[in-house]
Amino acid sequence: MRLAVLGAFIIVVAAAILSVRGSVTGQTDTTQFATTVVLAVAVGVQRLNGVQKWLTAPRDHRKHQVERMAQQTLIRLCQDKPVANDLLQIRVHVWGVPPWYRRLFPHAVRGLLRRVAQRRGLTWLAWLKIRPKLQRLAAVGLVKEPPSGVPFRMGRGLIGVCLLNNDRGETLKLRTSDPTYRRALQSVTEKEWESKGQGITHNLKLPDAKKLANLYGQVVAKVVQDPDSGEAIGTVTISVKNASPRIGNQELYLDNVRDLALVVGELI
Repeated sequence: MRLAVLGAFIIVVAAAILSVRGSVTGQTDTTQFATTVVLAVAVGVQRLNGVQKWLTAPRDHRKHQVERMAQQTLIRLCQDKPVANDLLQIRVHVWGVPPWYRRLFPHAVRGLLRRVAQRRGLTWLAWLKIRPKLQRLAAVGLVKEPPSGVPFRMGRGLIGVCLLNNDRGETLKLRTSDPTYRRALQSVTEKEWESKGQGITHNLKLPDAKKLANLYGQVVAKVVQDPDSGEAIGTVTISVKNASPRIGNQELYLDNVRDLALVVGELI
């Protein structure tokens, strides 16, 4: 935003220089045209700055609120437990669809286009789907760790599959120590990995799947829905490093991931 303002200032200064130079040299017509163009560009930059502000205005406040809710979830998970290695490895993540995507392509418009395409047999429009990278709105734990660097999109990764399914009654679970999953990770090529099926791969690339398997032992995920439209707008996850005990069978984790998804839906 500041760069846009600085750019506009530089452009206005350039217009002034052109105007003064034209009055000195007598080339008024050419200079007036150039000055007009330059000032028009300056106005355009300011307009673009306004659009950028509109697209991202609530981001900081929203992120702060979501982080606070994730921290409260972490506190509930850690209550009445001794500080041990297992506790230090609990992670709570919140992922969201970027605001610019939801504003430029509203849920109602996307639904209408989808119905029109299906009614008229325009299956080729499926290739035009825009699936932006999900934003990590919160990542909390007793010990701060850097992000994995693996990009998630709708339909990609456990997080993306949860978003794509958009089933509020569903809790997706993954144990990377599961024998079937471990054998799949031993694939040598992408083709071999993909042959294991989407239920195993979650449409991840093999290197990304291996990286995540080294970071997380278990994950439970829940979709975040818009409370008014039912649109899938994000995913919340609770993860641990160890393979046991199984968090996917414990009400503490299942209840907290469900509650966090409901609360976050009001914020993002």
